[in-house]
Amino acid sequence: MVASRRFILLMTLFLVFESCGDPKASRDFLPRIYLFGMDSVSFEGKSECYLSYLDEDEDDLRIDKQRIMAKYRGGMSAGFPKHSMTIKLRKAHALAGLKNDRDWILNASYIDKSFMRHKLAFDLFNSFSTDNEAPATAYVEVYMDSNYYGLYVLMERMDASALAVDKQDSTSFIFKGPPIFLRPALLLDSLNLIPFDNQYQKSPRIAERNMHSHLTRARDFIARSSNEEFSSEPGGIQDLFDIKNIIDWHLLLLVTNSEDGLAKNYYVYKKNEGTGIRIAPWDYDHTFGRDGDNEPSWESFIDCHGNFMLKRLLALNPNNYRESLKRRYIELKERGILTSEYINGMIQENYRIIEPCLDRNAAAWPMDAALYYDSLNTTRELELIKKWTVKHMRLVDELMLAN
Repeated sequence: MVASRRFILLMTLFLVFESCGDPKASRDFLPRIYLFGMDSVSFEGKSECYLSYLDEDEDDLRIDKQRIMAKYRGGMSAGFPKHSMTIKLRKAHALAGLKNDRDWILNASYIDKSFMRHKLAFDLFNSFSTDNEAPATAYVEVYMDSNYYGLYVLMERMDASALAVDKQDSTSFIFKGPPIFLRPALLLDSLNLIPFDNQYQKSPRIAERNMHSHLTRARDFIARSSNEEFSSEPGGIQDLFDIKNIIDWHLLLLVTNSEDGLAKNYYVYKKNEGTGIRIAPWDYDHTFGRDGDNEPSWESFIDCHGNFMLKRLLALNPNNYRESLKRRYIELKERGILTSEYINGMIQENYRIIEPCLDRNAAAWPMDAALYYDSLNTTRELELIKKWTVKHMRLVDELMLAN
């Protein structure tokens, strides 16, 4: 997994600085996924259907009508007409240049006209360090029963394989979006009696091993430990969480302006007994100048004190957390990653990949539909994101480089 992350980082750097704008690298068609028999597919449980896959650059990786399982997915996005999907292949297969896997997410990106808010955030987080884990992504076009269904973001599923979690280790776990960063006033008695809804635990299967006690301990320590306990060495917050990972996550929240990401939109996981609890980002469409419902938020600036653990880390400064955060920010700037030039280069490279598909997608899903706050097309949306990035990174600089 570390090797694959290092490869993704090197390829991202290469593409941003070498391939951007290269017309020879453009493709009229992205890898294509054809889905058949989707009438029975719903938001409830997985249903059987068929999938074909074609990549004109990798003909030996084609799939011809393989039986798969699929379901529609989404919370608020379930109300959008273009649906995201979870698909499970019969056998592991490399799709769109990503690693072999059976489980995939097809993100519709309906409300995000840029088609890249998720991808930018995940690629940024992975570029910080090969130890970071965020979904690997690629662009594909989807057809349903031979009808064009639009441009999609293919994502790897955040499971034990993607997160390098040792399933044989009895202390390892994966939870999706558990509310562990609550301030004390929100720790209701009911949460103490029934710590977490079963839906949060993704690994191991809850019938095999209930890991809720581990999260209850972490949540209660964050909210209820004394200042001395929280900051102590050993035994404090740095023994419970992987602080290097938390610092990178903290910076990602700041740079993307992910207010939603303070209390949800993450995976909480522990690889094995020898590692601290870590965070992997997930669902980052509420970023880069828009809320998750497409409402503009060009002027807002995230307040990380809204996350009670980050608030205590900043206030109590255990093990010089604030200084470590600043040093890491400066390091990533000096590496050329946390700059508006780098982020806008990523945007331009993604645009080069998807540009040939945009008219097809817009014909299927008009960008002046009633659910949108404006009628901007993808090109104009990206110009706004670039301007927002320049302005926002100046604000992040002011915050991080003060004193």
